[in-house]
Amino acid sequence: TDIRLVYLNGEIVQTYIRVAKSGEFRCNEHRGGTLTYIPLSAIPKIVLKMSNLIAKDLNNKRSLYALDFVISDNGNAYLLEGNTSPGLDWNLTLKHNEIEAKKLIRLVVQQLLIWATPPVITGPNSKKPYPSYSQTPFLVDTKTTEAIS
Repeated sequence: TDIRLVYLNGEIVQTYIRVAKSGEFRCNEHRGGTLTYIPLSAIPKIVLKMSNLIAKDLNNKRSLYALDFVISDNGNAYLLEGNTSPGLDWNLTLKHNEIEAKKLIRLVVQQLLIWATPPVITGPNSKKPYPSYSQTPFLVDTKTTEAIS
């Protein structure tokens, strides 16, 4: 079993556990493992502490990455892997994967649009500011994942 924390902009945006199928040590779904989304509050404190220290050291606010952890039998947390290109290939035949995949995709697209939006420049020599893309239908409210119109 491992615990994955997905970060976007230095913030945890998705958390889940993966359990390997019997006789297999790899937890990936495409290897027969199961994936269960869990709330951030269900992540062991030791894992959150370690992941926050790692995220702070990385200090990369403009990125998407995942940190995978395991908990030993005596309660110690270990970092298995830091992934700068976390697998975004869910088993979409499972409804919960489809819902969570769409949430993460919306967050990533929203962030890309924010990064790509040119700054609004106003001043005495500017006749019209650059366009603002903040009203694009692709943006979503991250708390409800509903499109902002």
